[in-house]
Amino acid sequence: MKKYLKLIIFTVIIASVCLVSLTASAAQNAVYSYGYSSSNDGYSGYPSWYKQGFGPSDVYHNDPSEPRLVDYAGIFTPSEESSLKRQLSELKSKFNMDFVIVTDNSDYGLGHGMYAAEFFDMNGYGVGENYSGVVMFICMEPGNRGWWTAGTGNAEKYFTEKNVNHMDDDMEPYMVDGEYAAGVSKYFSDVDVLFTKGRFPMSAAAVIGCLVTSMIIGAIAGLGFLGSASSTMRGVATAVQASQYLNADSFKVNAANDIFLRTNVTKTLIESSSSGSRGGGSSFSGGYHSSGGHSFSGGGRRF
Repeated sequence: MKKYLKLIIFTVIIASVCLVSLTASAAQNAVYSYGYSSSNDGYSGYPSWYKQGFGPSDVYHNDPSEPRLVDYAGIFTPSEESSLKRQLSELKSKFNMDFVIVTDNSDYGLGHGMYAAEFFDMNGYGVGENYSGVVMFICMEPGNRGWWTAGTGNAEKYFTEKNVNHMDDDMEPYMVDGEYAAGVSKYFSDVDVLFTKGRFPMSAAAVIGCLVTSMIIGAIAGLGFLGSASSTMRGVATAVQASQYLNADSFKVNAANDIFLRTNVTKTLIESSSSGSRGGGSSFSGGYHSSGGHSFSGGGRRF
């Protein structure tokens, strides 16, 4: 009897251990499904929309009625959301591209740029065969707050380092002051100008600065040339006879041949630097790819 009792107790213990293990596994799967953990570490795994194993063959076009603004972090008021959605819709109608905004409380370790690209692809955004569009991601994670905007398809060519810095410069003051909707609206207003004109026009101050600089450089060069020419001039003396104006040795013709043996060309790379700001300039990245195989170019800052 004791032998059977021990066997029963042993069986119950083993079953309990297995049940605890299965429960823990299910809990872990739930965490990775929704990307949220109740531990002090906060977010872990992947966000709820993330599709593991997603590849180019999985890319699709979603329903155009699906929202182009997804505020997981809850940083916009209802009226701000309505205004931004209207702005995104107008841009889509004007340029035939998708314009998407997503906010979240973490980037889940993906990085701001990759979060933006993966969200765009895995949720079926983009217009046309090359899935043209622009996506902005705003991360509100403590210690990792920042934004990233990128273009793909027909929009990618506009997101050069110079253009990204220009738009980030305009957006940054609003983000630092907590005026998130105003900052986002300003950024997409700049996108409208950029896509319409192909470049950002020079400001009045920049034009005046160029003119003044050119005038100063021209004046300095002119004065230098005049001084050099004056120092080589000699006084003119009156001649009595015309022959005195002639110099018998002033004109000689010598036979000469120019023979070129080789040509050497030297090239020097001049590195360019991004413009600075309170945020230290944009983190520009060109030509990175999403899991869906699309190429993105963009940049962002922390705040």
